[in-house]
This record gives sequence, structure tokens and C-alpha cells, in this order.
Amino acid sequence: MEKINLNTDSRINIIKEEAQYCLTCINKPCSTSCPLNNNTSGFIKLVKEERYKEAYELLCETSVLQSICGRICPHTKQCQKNCIRGIKGEPVNIGMLEAYIGDLAILNNWDIPKIENKSNKKIAVIGGGPAGITCAAFLAKEGYQVTIYEKHEKLGGILAYGIPEFRLPKQILEDTIKKILKLGIKIENNYKLQENTNSKGEITLNKLEEEYDAIFLSFGANISNKMSIEGEELDGVYGRK
Repeated sequence: MEKINLNTDSRINIIKEEAQYCLTCINKPCSTSCPLNNNTSGFIKLVKEERYKEAYELLCETSVLQSICGRICPHTKQCQKNCIRGIKGEPVNIGMLEAYIGDLAILNNWDIPKIENKSNKKIAVIGGGPAGITCAAFLAKEGYQVTIYEKHEKLGGILAYGIPEFRLPKQILEDTIKKILKLGIKIENNYKLQENTNSKGEITLNKLEEEYDAIFLSFGANISNKMSIEGEELDGVYGRK
């Protein structure tokens, strides 16, 4: 697993140089081309000023997966594609800066900001992939009582079972999820959504509707073709999506 090493002079210098390279554009084309509408130039400006925790808190307004998105998002087709710097040269490496701030938050145990008021509304999230954990995080930030139902032993969905280690280190994923769960989110692992069931480890929408005020379905299209070979149904064997 990757150790988060942020204190090397070389990495810090690279981050500072990359942040200074940003023009802090007023019209923010990088933000408008981001699916999450991250305040990209805003957080990079804070990085320039070495106000790293404030940069993290600003990113938390639109994302809770900074270390992950900074590594795997298609930046060259989105925010970096529209970077003004890219017109006559290389665009700002926004992904690298975002990942650095996310890693710094993990290293320093910076919490995700949340409101103090609590709601008595209960929300069930079905599926603990990127959509499910993000939805759960933003609901929990607003004070709702959230429970995630996940069919596997671990949260993460495609992040955990579909992206190789060299693209997304498992330790980074685990640390990011731990930070999200600190918002007070409950987890029910090894639960499958079924139409009708009385078995342990299975749930139905009808049952959930009786217990929760709202349900968010985020299980994805993750049923793979079967190969019909021995051992295919064993734990730890995953189909190709």
C-alpha cells in the first residue's frame, strides 16, 4: 500500500511551482468544465498562499473524494482541457494539486466540515460505491442520519474492485472512506437488495420504506457475464464489468 509522503522537498517544491503557474482566472473555465463544479482556481489560490486547510475546506463544498478524484478523474478531458495556460503551453496539473490537498487532509486528520444541527430524518443509501458514499457524506454533512447498505465486505464499489493499485492505492481509498464515515454514517455490509426475502443479509425496498424517510439507490450496473467455471462463486472472485 502507498505511504503518503508529503514532506519531501521535491514534492513540496513541485506543488508550489504548479500552484504559482495557475493564472487564477476570473471566469474560471476549469470550474465550469468540472462535473462537480469544484472551485478550482479558488483552491489553487489558497495553495499559493500556503493556506492548505482552507483549500481543503473549499474543495469539501463540492467533493469528499479529493485524493481519489485527483488521481483518477479524466482531468485532461475536463478541467485541464479548458485551462487558459493550455492555449500556449501545458495546462495546470489540477489533478496533482487536488490529490496533494486530499493527502494532506488525511495526514493531518482534517475533518470534513459539517453543520452542528441534527435532523431526525433517516436516509438509506443502497450501494457503497463512489455515488453512494458521496451521497451519504453530503447528507451527513447536513445533519441527516444515514445508513449505507453494501453487498460486499468493504465500501468503495468500482473504486475498490475495479481500479488497479497503481492507479488508486488501496490505502488512499481506505483512509478517504474512514474520513467520510467520521461524519457519523452507519454501515451495513454484506447486505443484498432483493424483491422478496426473509433471509439474513438481504433487504427489500418495502422494508426500507417502513424504516427510512428516503432511499437513494446507487448500486450501479455491475452484474458481469458468467464464465461457468469452477470456483467462480467463491469469495474474493469478481467478474469483469
